[in-house]
This record gives sequence, structure tokens and C-alpha cells, in this order.
Amino acid sequence: NNMTVNQGQMLINLTPKDDRSVGITTVMNQLRAAARTVPGIHLSLQPVQDLTISSITGRARYQFILGAATRSILTPWVPKLLAALRRSPELAHVSTSYTEEGRTVQIDVDHGTAARFGITDATIDNALYDAFGQRIISTIYTQSNDYRVILTANPTLSDTLRALNTFYVPSAAGGQVP
Repeated sequence: NNMTVNQGQMLINLTPKDDRSVGITTVMNQLRAAARTVPGIHLSLQPVQDLTISSITGRARYQFILGAATRSILTPWVPKLLAALRRSPELAHVSTSYTEEGRTVQIDVDHGTAARFGITDATIDNALYDAFGQRIISTIYTQSNDYRVILTANPTLSDTLRALNTFYVPSAAGGQVP
């Protein structure tokens, strides 16, 4: 599951069924009710299955993926579909992981100028990924865990457009081009 800073995941182990006075559905409903009192929290619960066939994990046992070629095509349909599914009496606790609040920026590359400096599209893609992606450059192995070393841009700039003003791309001649 691809957690972000505004999401969390936890595993709750219940006491054995014979030692509880209520079933799992009642426990889940009690936890949902308690979570509703916390501002900004949306709690999704699902019993852990002994066998998971899907390679996609999420908030619910049953899920589907709605996709489109561009965000502008997808954006108006997500709330409409979500509202329609929530009206269905057969479904409960319908939710989505789609967010419109994510930061996006479009970068227009002057390919002619880049070519004059010997800079390819792949070089630009790699430099952007090095700065804003999750490039694993090493792994530190210990007895109890493995730690991935991630290459990132300066954290004070990585979430602003100012980062692009300080951005340099390596040229074919070995220099750095802004």
C-alpha cells in the first residue's frame, strides 16, 4: 500500500472470538463511532483475510480502479461515481483514495535549446526523478533490517517551484546547465 503523509495504517489484533462478548462487525462499528469524534479522521476497517489474491491492497476488501488518460478527464467523474455508490443500499463505508489536492506542475522543455547543449529527454527525466522521485541509490543492511538510501533534492526546496529555479541538468560536455 502506498501510504502518504496524510494516511496511516495499523493492524489491530482482537482477543479470540470465544473471549469476546461481541462479534467483529460490532467491534468495527464501535471503533468507527469512536473515530468520528476525532476531527479530520476517516477510519476504514476491514477484517484481515487468511488469503489475499489481489496484488492491490487498500481500505476495503472489495475495490476497483477507475483510470483515465489525464487527470482532467478523471477529476469530474470521481465525485459523481462516489456519490452514486454511496447511495446504493447494498454498499457500506464507500470511500476513495483519489485526491485533487496533490501538487502538480507542468514543465515545458525547449528541445531545440536542450539539443544544442547535448541534453536528451532521458537526461532531463533522470535529473527530475533524482530530485523529486524516490531513486534508491543504496541499501544499508543490518542484522535486523534493511534501510534504503533515497536520493532527493534539498528538502527546503523540494516542495516549491523555487526548486526548479535552482535546478541544473548535466550536459554532454560534462558541465551543468540551468
